[in-house]
Amino acid sequence: MAVTTQKEVRRASAFKPTTANESSRTVSLVIATEAPIDGVVLSCRQLPNYGPHPIPVLLSHENNAARMAGRLIDLKVENRQLIGLAQFTDAPAADEGWALARSGCAVSVGASLDGGSLEPHSKTADLARNWRLREASLVPVPADPACLTRSQTTEPQEGNSMTTQTTATQTTDDDETTLTRSQLLRQNRILRSAAAAGLPAEEADELVRSGKPADEVIITIVERMAGRLSSAPAGHPAHGVTATQPADPLAEAINRAWDGKPLEKPLTEYLREAGYAGRNGEDLVRSAFLTGKRSPLHLERGFHSTSDAQSLLLATGDRRLQDRHEEAPRGILELARIRQLADFREASVIDAGLVGSAKSIEEGGEITFGSLQSEDGKYRPKRYGLGLQFTFESLKNDDLGGIGAVIDEVSATMLEAEAAQLGELLHGTGGLGGTCPDGLALFHADHNNKPGAPVQMGVGGLASMVTLLRNQTSVGSRRLWLNPGYVLVGTDLETTALQLLSEAWSATDPDNTNPWKSLQLVVDPLVPVGYFYVVAAGNRKPFELGRVKGMPQLSMEDDFSTSGMKMKVEHAFGAACSDHRTIVRNQ
Repeated sequence: MAVTTQKEVRRASAFKPTTANESSRTVSLVIATEAPIDGVVLSCRQLPNYGPHPIPVLLSHENNAARMAGRLIDLKVENRQLIGLAQFTDAPAADEGWALARSGCAVSVGASLDGGSLEPHSKTADLARNWRLREASLVPVPADPACLTRSQTTEPQEGNSMTTQTTATQTTDDDETTLTRSQLLRQNRILRSAAAAGLPAEEADELVRSGKPADEVIITIVERMAGRLSSAPAGHPAHGVTATQPADPLAEAINRAWDGKPLEKPLTEYLREAGYAGRNGEDLVRSAFLTGKRSPLHLERGFHSTSDAQSLLLATGDRRLQDRHEEAPRGILELARIRQLADFREASVIDAGLVGSAKSIEEGGEITFGSLQSEDGKYRPKRYGLGLQFTFESLKNDDLGGIGAVIDEVSATMLEAEAAQLGELLHGTGGLGGTCPDGLALFHADHNNKPGAPVQMGVGGLASMVTLLRNQTSVGSRRLWLNPGYVLVGTDLETTALQLLSEAWSATDPDNTNPWKSLQLVVDPLVPVGYFYVVAAGNRKPFELGRVKGMPQLSMEDDFSTSGMKMKVEHAFGAACSDHRTIVRNQ
């Protein structure tokens, strides 16, 4: 029996709750972000593993029944943050937990990592792409300043400009301040640099509150660290610290060039300093980028860098491609459960709705066994690719920023290909959508997920569709208790939907209030004209999108005939309808 060593990773954050609902005793929490804590970054680009048991909300990570304050009833990922809806009702410590959450306290996540699940992320942290959420706790001391409670805002946020998003807020001197994503990134950069320099927490907080740009603050941190090192006595261990030295100036220069940022000097000078040689700039670039070979003079001249320019170029481009591809999904991609596939073998979608109702067992009787159907819910991932060329002159001219923009576009084409496949499953041949695990079309009449007569976008139309969603049952007529979460529309109904779901629509007259302002709007041009859909909230999704692990992938090779370089991007994915019960449409 194999034993897996697990490492506990805990993060904490302070917040003042503004999403607390007194009637349901729920509050929305930012449980985790991608800020490095204790040398580990928890990936928040998709939901972590959890269950099958409910995720508890504990008091100070005390894992016993008496200290259970509540449970998480919903999870979602937005803007690389893990968001949970916590409810404090029937747990042993529910009253104490609700009092803490309502008054404002810190939140800490309890996660377990498999021993082999970490991969290099930065000089000071490792990335955990696959991790398991074990519990969330209410604690007194925050550790992650970006993990804050949420308050409603109508300002469009990065990742989905069509929906009403929520932002993190914190309280300083009793004045509530809305932190934008750029402010959070600035804060994280400063705190991370201060920690690497060994500055006290009080000094780091002072630098955060200074309001100066992050680059300016980091220069201040370096100056303070240099002053302390220079004042240290001879032979002091501080003089032996190497972590503060740049890991690789060439790598940093290539990263800046990819991002379109200006370099302090031509890229060819960075190449020469890294040990590459050539009779002129053309030879130097060809030696570094096109052949990956280094001049033997670099050892004679004392260069000991392990950089390989071609490998750095490829690694930086591949990382950029992965980052763009794994950003928060938009449009119809938001309605698909992302599944990582190990290879190109056929994958199956299990129809969980075939789990029927519990039946009584007579004395001496036996349990009746059913079966889960997957025969008609199979799909096989296919390969997709795009090849490009860039010239030798672009490398010679340090024009890597243009190549970075090309990679952004390539990533967009891959996401568009995924969306197109989901769009075919949504409407499909004959307009009834793709085939579900039960062998019927997504919107077959037997699925009872469209009204008898078309309904229009409006309060009454949404009400009739929500009724269909809530009446969905599994085999044996077991009610599924699905809650509406999304409204999917095409560009033709976008304005109408924005007006209908707006928070600004309210009045003292109950007949004029907006009952649907909590629904999230999803807009996608693939939706046919005149159609709109209501989709259930939570983890159950109408579609499954399977991506082969490690894809998309960037490859490069030199082109001997042109002295340029060829680049290709390959992706592999497949999709299928997974659950017809979670989506209804208006006609």
